[in-house]
Amino acid sequence: MSAVNQFSTGPAPLIRIAQIDGDLIVQAWPQPAVQTTCSEDDALSCEQAGDAMVLRSHDDLLLRVPADATLHLEAVHGDARVTGLAGALHVVQVDGDVQVRGAGDTRIGQVHGDLVIRQVDGELTVDAVHGDADIAGVTGHALISGVTDDLALSAIGGSIEATTGDDLSLRLLPRPEQRYVLQAGGDIVCRLPAESDVAVSLRAGDAIRVRKLPAPVQEATGELDFVLGDGQAQLTLTAGDSIVVTNLIADWDDAAAFG
Repeated sequence: MSAVNQFSTGPAPLIRIAQIDGDLIVQAWPQPAVQTTCSEDDALSCEQAGDAMVLRSHDDLLLRVPADATLHLEAVHGDARVTGLAGALHVVQVDGDVQVRGAGDTRIGQVHGDLVIRQVDGELTVDAVHGDADIAGVTGHALISGVTDDLALSAIGGSIEATTGDDLSLRLLPRPEQRYVLQAGGDIVCRLPAESDVAVSLRAGDAIRVRKLPAPVQEATGELDFVLGDGQAQLTLTAGDSIVVTNLIADWDDAAAFG
């Protein structure tokens, strides 16, 4: 039988998860309280001082928190999933996969599995992911220092700096005065609208191809620079293998034709 405990807090508590020996699920709920669900009473320890809490669990933990809570995950030895959070999120280390579906400013330290992020209302920083990363819906800037495998990015509202050891997929709506600097050890596929105002600089270890965009040169080897529109944004892509830059809208139209 599950052990359920509830702790009264204010609407925006500071919650530190010191250690979870299993999986962690965090769900936002509309109560000014923190609710914990474990397999056994003695699996959980909690220290509370006003709106500050420190939690540890020797098993899996289901945690319900106020949406405006600030959450620090220091060590999770399984998978971690966070849903519906509006407050800030800081993940120090997770040994498994991480999913974030709703958070404020977010910092991800070490993830030893895959990372999926949907909807960060603020800035995003990712230090290291030792698997794939799929990131979409960030309203602010995104700084992604190291992804070991494939990286997919879309719907990023601010500037982007990103590095991945394998392939990169980028869907981009360039904004004036923003810089996008991305590097991949493998191939890069970048999709952006033909009416974009962006200066593009491409460097590749293999072929460069531009498709369905008004670039003066459509194919090159090694390097290619061109400007779309007024060039108010800057896009720099560096790939160990090939680069393809294509039309975002036409790409969607082509996909719909097969759908």
